[in-house]
Amino acid sequence: MRGDTGKGFFSSVVLFASVCLLVLCGMAYRPAAVLAAPFGGGFSSAGVASAIGEVACHGEDELEDQFMIGLRDAYADAFNGSEKFSLHSLAPNPELMATVHRDAIVHGHYYNRGRSNAKLIRYANDVFGKNYRPTDEEYKAMLKKAGTPYKLSPQVAYDLKQYANEEGIRYFLFCNISHIEVWLKNILFSDNKFESGKSMAVELEYYLVDANTGYVYDGFSRESKTANMINAIIVKGGKNMPSNVLFQRVMEEQVKDVVKKMGNDGLSKLKKVAGGV
Repeated sequence: MRGDTGKGFFSSVVLFASVCLLVLCGMAYRPAAVLAAPFGGGFSSAGVASAIGEVACHGEDELEDQFMIGLRDAYADAFNGSEKFSLHSLAPNPELMATVHRDAIVHGHYYNRGRSNAKLIRYANDVFGKNYRPTDEEYKAMLKKAGTPYKLSPQVAYDLKQYANEEGIRYFLFCNISHIEVWLKNILFSDNKFESGKSMAVELEYYLVDANTGYVYDGFSRESKTANMINAIIVKGGKNMPSNVLFQRVMEEQVKDVVKKMGNDGLSKLKKVAGGV
């Protein structure tokens, strides 16, 4: 994650505590059956057969995988509430899922070498060569085409299609947490003590992959909660809400919007490049 120079001390201390508490909260608040499913959980009856491929942080600093439990579960809930997707569990294949995720990122509109961890940079070097650097103009032009489907590397697309055929899955979701910003004074706080000016923000890159064609639809989402918005969540959820629970609530709302956009915009664009199939 990128640090916030104006808020450094509080950000570092509170974010560390939030991560630790979020893990415990996620385990306490989620059913065991969901936690046992590495890339999804449960089934929804409507929509196209889909699965959660990987939710991870490929940014400057890697977050522990346990931190992703709450976000993966938020996606599972949003998929299960969608009429466009039918969420399925998968036979574990984390190596393939990580490869597909990295391949989608480096070919996508949001890949930024300076904000990537070592594994992602090494993968980009293998794909494009060590000396590849897009110019500022090329990067701006790429961002303007955000949301335009593009293809995975041929071998990665082939491997994913074979796996998807075995699992009976058409679409895979991948999510990269690109930036988290937390500026809160206390780990525990109540609505009548919460100071103005504090904020919480999460930035996500998401990738919807059509396993049949190898095409990817990508998008970017930033969810920012100011003090007033956070106060409203606290009043609704209880006066003494741990910041990790608050963080989970923020993510849940953000993920609902992401899944809705993928269902309305992503699916239609991927179906169009696939010839409507």
